[in-house]
Amino acid sequence: MGGGLLYALGGFSLSALNLYVYTQALAWVPLLILGILEAGTRRGVAIAAIGAFASISTGGVEIVIQA
Repeated sequence: MGGGLLYALGGFSLSALNLYVYTQALAWVPLLILGILEAGTRRGVAIAAIGAFASISTGGVEIVIQA
C-alpha cells in the first residue's frame, strides 16, 4: 500500500525516468532539502552545500532550482 501511494504521488519523478540527468539530480534532492531545513546551523549549511553541489554536478540545474 505504501509503495502504491508513493508511486501514485511521484508523477514528476516517474515522468523523468527516461531522462537520466534528472533522475540523478532527483536522487540528491532530499539531502539538499534537509540542509535547507537545518540552515540555521553550520552542519545544515554544509549539508545543503553538498546536496546542491552534487545535484548541480549531474547537470540537472532545473531540479536544483525547483528544490
